[in-house]
Amino acid sequence: MIKLKDLLNEKVIPANKIDSKTWRNMKYDLRDQIDELVKIGADYGVFQNAQGTAKILKQIKRLMDKI
Repeated sequence: MIKLKDLLNEKVIPANKIDSKTWRNMKYDLRDQIDELVKIGADYGVFQNAQGTAKILKQIKRLMDKI
């Protein structure tokens, strides 16, 4: 079994190394990161196009909640 923390040292996890448990962990990690970015909101100190980025991040969050 490949551990996610070992795979995170790689830039891209090869498709042949992703199993259901790895995917689940990746999905939860990604969802947590998206949630943190959504919390930032429309902050021009962080995002160059803050309003557009905040809107897109909210859409991504809604889509991630569906998978």
